[in-house]
Amino acid sequence: MIAYWSSIAALLIAIVGCGYLLAATVLVGRFARAQTPPTPATTATVTILKPLHGDDGGLVDNLVSFAEQRYAGAVQIVCGVADAHDPAVAVVERLRGSPATRGLELVIDATLHGANRKVSNLINMAPRIRHEVVILADSDIRVAPDYLAGVIAALQQPHIGAVTCLYHGVAASGPWSQLGALFINAHFLPSVVLGLASGLAQPCFGSTIALKHSTLEAIGGFAAFADRLDDDYAIGAAVRERGDAVAIPPFTVAHLCNEPSLGELWRHELRWARTIRKHRTARPHRIGRDAPARLGSRRAGAHPLVGPADTGRRRDGRRHLVPGDAPARRYAQVRAPSSTLLAGARARSALIHGVRGELPWPRRQLERPTLPPVCR
Repeated sequence: MIAYWSSIAALLIAIVGCGYLLAATVLVGRFARAQTPPTPATTATVTILKPLHGDDGGLVDNLVSFAEQRYAGAVQIVCGVADAHDPAVAVVERLRGSPATRGLELVIDATLHGANRKVSNLINMAPRIRHEVVILADSDIRVAPDYLAGVIAALQQPHIGAVTCLYHGVAASGPWSQLGALFINAHFLPSVVLGLASGLAQPCFGSTIALKHSTLEAIGGFAAFADRLDDDYAIGAAVRERGDAVAIPPFTVAHLCNEPSLGELWRHELRWARTIRKHRTARPHRIGRDAPARLGSRRAGAHPLVGPADTGRRRDGRRHLVPGDAPARRYAQVRAPSSTLLAGARARSALIHGVRGELPWPRRQLERPTLPPVCR
């Protein structure tokens, strides 16, 4: 009798698992096929804030990808560090000697405004903002040349207060980086798409947070989040509380995974799990002694996959999900190992196949990014 009921329970679990894989496959495919106009209605002026801390080996490429955008409007890029001896300072200074990136601005300020060092970095950079749209992006993010046009087009849709972007993992080198990228591509990415479609997720990611400068001031500026571990999520929640939606266009940006050891990978994933767990409670979580926050890492922000509210509702009550343009799907060049689970493999396939045109980076560089010369 025990064996019988055990087999029934195992069968039910298998059915639920297969149902999840099927739903994730269908929804990721739909996500990748969605389209919007490829260019924004107006070319808003943009300030990009890049909080930096150290150099994991791909910082040059990451910063250059933001500087080399096919966008007609004025773009200002401000980098910030807390320590004049931070390795990121040398990278930025090196890039400022190149014609393509000579406009990079650098803020060095160690002033702390709260427990979250990344947010303190943003507060120190905020006086440099001089354009109408502000975009925050973590230092380990790399984008394609039409990224900015896609983000601004999404932000200009009705009832949209902010835009955030899903991301896929790209392994820098070594097996632990590959495992980190595999987790993002096979578990995180499909689960968020499924959560968005079901209305169970309300994310806002440090990979990209784009909002108008006036909106940022209306939610209290960066100072309102100086003591929040979940600063990324909290910014999105503040925008939603104003009655606006947070749009997620259907393309992904690249996150460079660079875990040199099993211990480092374990610490990163454990920090993620802690943050997600804390969002299952109703109380906003503030940083304590057991909650480290790196200056420029996406992992210092929150990545809640399950939440009580919608992904952003229109004022007429309907759930709003802004689709993206077809060229933007080139961002999702996921290079996960062949052992990827079915959902992740189908997610990767749906986002890659059928895409024509130039890849945002060579496939070899996606697999093992290198540090190139400044001038490309």
